[in-house]
Amino acid sequence: MKQSSIGKLFFLFCIFLIITTVFFGCSNNTSQYRLQLNEIFNSMEALDEFYHEMVLTFEGGNTHRSKIWTKDGMIRSESEMENEVFISIIHDKYSYTLMPNEKTGIKIENDSDSISSGIFDVDSFISNLDLDNTKGISLEKYNGIDCYVVLQDISDVKVKTWLNKDTGLPIKVESTSKNTASNFVMEFLDFKIGGVSDDFFVIPSDYEIIELNW
Repeated sequence: MKQSSIGKLFFLFCIFLIITTVFFGCSNNTSQYRLQLNEIFNSMEALDEFYHEMVLTFEGGNTHRSKIWTKDGMIRSESEMENEVFISIIHDKYSYTLMPNEKTGIKIENDSDSISSGIFDVDSFISNLDLDNTKGISLEKYNGIDCYVVLQDISDVKVKTWLNKDTGLPIKVESTSKNTASNFVMEFLDFKIGGVSDDFFVIPSDYEIIELNW
């Protein structure tokens, strides 16, 4: 495998980790909005099978668009960089990053539950959002949609999350810190519940897979 290809694979794998791990002074209305959000979350059923698109924009304008499928603890992400498609898959205890154009990829064993636990589901999302320890919750429109906006300080990182007022699903996450190079904006698009085939998570048998050990 070409060295440049391996470098691209590592870069896409790092983005994939950001994708799978994101799911995470009050105003007078904060308590009321917190109660309303908790009611929405409590009424939601677990999202074990769904599809959505995500646009991740880093400081400086570098943007990556991904399509993501999730089912029963498995996750598949398709991204494009330099006109080349990359596929990332979490299945069982392994993470794979594949290059369809070259039919190659890397395989990494997850030595903990840290990656798989970051897959979006209602329970982990609520836990990471931590409504009881917010800096504030407000209401505003985003792209014409009524949203709850949740403000959090996590270490030295400020996180602002927009949630659909009717469904509680995330619409946008903005993360800023003193280290501006790590700042990013994540937008969630086109949520579809159900209809995800197991075939999305099968590793093709004709790919050359290199297994890496950390």
